[in-house]
Amino acid sequence: MPRVSHFSTVYSRNAGASRTVRALHLAMLKKGWSSSVYCLQSSSQDPNVSFLSHPLLLKLSYLFDQLTVRQSKVRRGNQWSSSFFSCNFFHVAFRAWRSDLIVLYSVSKGLLSIFDISLLLLFRKPVIWRFSDMWPLTGGCHYSIGCSRFFSSCGSCPLLSSSSPLDISRISSSLKSLLWRYVHNLTIVCPSNYLYRLVCSSPLFVDATVIQIASGVNTRIFRPLDKSYARFVLDLPQDRFILYFSAEGGLNSHRKGGPFVLDFANYLDAAGLSSKYLILVSGSDAPHYLKADPSLFHHLGTLSDQVALALAYSAADIFLAPYIEDNLPNTVLEAISSGLPVLASPCSGLSDAVIEGLTGMFFQTGTCREALSIIEHLFQDKGLLARLSVSARTYAIRNFDLETQTQKYLNLASSLAAL
Repeated sequence: MPRVSHFSTVYSRNAGASRTVRALHLAMLKKGWSSSVYCLQSSSQDPNVSFLSHPLLLKLSYLFDQLTVRQSKVRRGNQWSSSFFSCNFFHVAFRAWRSDLIVLYSVSKGLLSIFDISLLLLFRKPVIWRFSDMWPLTGGCHYSIGCSRFFSSCGSCPLLSSSSPLDISRISSSLKSLLWRYVHNLTIVCPSNYLYRLVCSSPLFVDATVIQIASGVNTRIFRPLDKSYARFVLDLPQDRFILYFSAEGGLNSHRKGGPFVLDFANYLDAAGLSSKYLILVSGSDAPHYLKADPSLFHHLGTLSDQVALALAYSAADIFLAPYIEDNLPNTVLEAISSGLPVLASPCSGLSDAVIEGLTGMFFQTGTCREALSIIEHLFQDKGLLARLSVSARTYAIRNFDLETQTQKYLNLASSLAAL
C-alpha cells in the first residue's frame, strides 16, 4: 500500500482549513494506506499524527519566522510569513525519502521553509499541494489585498510600507521562482476558481499540473436546525432578526470585513434600528472600542466546537460576509449548508458559493446603505428568505459535500501513487 506523508501547519478536528487534511488522512487510513501527518500544532490523539520534529526546534522555527515579520514592519492585520528558515531540514528529507506520495497544505509559519519545500520537490516523488491562500505565489503575504506585484516578483511591497524594489518580498519571491518554477512532479489543487485563475496566470509553477477541487463541508453536521431551539440554547432573543458574522479574530479581522460590521452597527444605531436587529459575532471576544448600542451585539467568543457553530448558523437569519479577499472560506460553506443565506461583498473568492438569488445576495457598492436595503427586503419578504434557505442547502450538498470532495482527492492521490 502507498506510504503518504501529509505536511500541515495545523491539524485539528475543528480548525477550518485543517478539516481537509483530517478528512483525507482518515479516508486513506480507511482504505488501508499508510498515512502520516506532520504538523506544527495539533491536539489530536491519533498515533499517525505527530510533530514534524522536536517541539523545541519547531518553536525556534516559528519564532524566527515571527521575528522576520516584526523586522519587516508588516502592517497590522495582514498575515505574512517569510519562511526563509526552519530547523526541520533533515526531518523533511527523511519523511520524503520514506514516502510514495507527499501532500502539502498550509505549511508556512515555521513548519516548512522555502528550501524545505524545494527539497521535497527534488525527491521526484509525486507531490500534491492544496493551496489554502496566496502565500505560495507571493513574496510573503497570505493575501495580497488587491496588489498584483507578485506577478512580477514583488518588491516595493505596500503591505510592508516599503519603497525599496529589493525588499524582503522581492527576495522571497525570487527564491520561490528560482527553486520552484520548473517542477514536473507537482500537482496544485485550488479550492476556488479565483485562486485557480491566479495560479494559472502566475509566472511560478509553469510546469506544474493545476486543477480545482472545491473545499468541502460536513453537510451532516452543518444542516438546518430548529431556529427557536438554536436561539434558546445560545440564549438569543426569539423576536429579533439576527445577522451572523464569524471570522478568526472576529470584529478585529480587517480582511474579513470586521471594520465594515462595526460601521454597519453604527449605521443601524443611527437609523434607530437597534431593537429590530441583532449582530451575532464569533471568532473573538468583544472588542473594547464598540461605539454602537451594545444591545446590537451578542458575542459568542471563539467557537471551536462544530456543533456550537451549527447552532449559531441555525439561530441566524442572514450570514454577513463583507470580505475584502478570500479563498472560498469555510464559514460561507457552513452557512449555506446550514440553509443560511449569505449577504456578501463582491469578493472574488466567494463567487463559487454565493450565487445571486440562489444562495444569497451581493451588495455591490459595499455601502452600509445598500446592505441595509437588501436586509430590509429579506426581512419583509419571508417567502424569499425561505426559498434562499432551501436552495442554499441544496447547492451546498450538490457542490461542497465533504465526502464527495474528499473522494476527488483520494482519486487524485490514487492515480499519482500508482505512477
